[in-house]
Amino acid sequence: MNNVSKKYQNDSWLFRRGFIFIPPNKEGIERDKYITTCYRKKTVSVIVGDGGVAHNCPIPKYLLREVSFPEKFGGVGSSVLTIIDPFHNVPMVIAIFGKEDDVDLSEEFEKRIQSLNGENLAEIITRGKNGEIVLNVDSDQEDGGIVSITVANRNRSGKLQLKILGDSEINVSNKCSLYSNSEVDLRVENLDTDEVSSINVKGSEIVLNDNRLDSYIADINALTERYNILEDDLNTLKEAFINWVPVTTDGGAALKAITTDWQVATLIQTEVDDIKDEKIKN
Repeated sequence: MNNVSKKYQNDSWLFRRGFIFIPPNKEGIERDKYITTCYRKKTVSVIVGDGGVAHNCPIPKYLLREVSFPEKFGGVGSSVLTIIDPFHNVPMVIAIFGKEDDVDLSEEFEKRIQSLNGENLAEIITRGKNGEIVLNVDSDQEDGGIVSITVANRNRSGKLQLKILGDSEINVSNKCSLYSNSEVDLRVENLDTDEVSSINVKGSEIVLNDNRLDSYIADINALTERYNILEDDLNTLKEAFINWVPVTTDGGAALKAITTDWQVATLIQTEVDDIKDEKIKN
């Protein structure tokens, strides 16, 4: 048993209980790099109660995911159960035990996938009892607490489909952003009347209700300009009345004279093209 210390070899045993162990750092290897090697090789070091140490112990991938490594070299982590591999004559990890102070909150028909590191938590809970999936992510780091979903294929036509026979609620405490490199289409359908309200955004163009009215939303700047033309016209007339001095028996000739310019300045009727916002159709 080349991978097992002499004290470990001399004991006659088949099953042994021990702890995940990180050997003292004698070669300047960083803890994270050592653990990365364990994941790559799917092996760990185990120390048993009598002080015996076994290195390069095979461990199944699904158990390795559940292992808690010690915080520093020379420390111990998860409690495990090993058995001798009769073909290679080395201990294999076959089970992981929880710590004595661990509290398992699972219930019947419930499964948990959990990764916990101090105050940082990522877990998925499935509850078959009432048909529920809970996703929890929490972090004590400023740039932590992230859930990422990537959907892709070779044609860049991957789809994320959600079908909800009920209500949906999104509650965001800060900024909520939606980005698309092509098009965004939002539709609300009244199942009783079959009426559909929609907003479609494509590039710099916005289309409301599929442009059923064949119309546009007004450009507020163009509309203000048209209002100003009317206001200026009325102000010109007001000024004429203010400056008019009635003259006895002139029959209003003086008023007509000072409003000549106003009379000949004909207002042009407003057309759709004058005030429409070409980027927003209705």
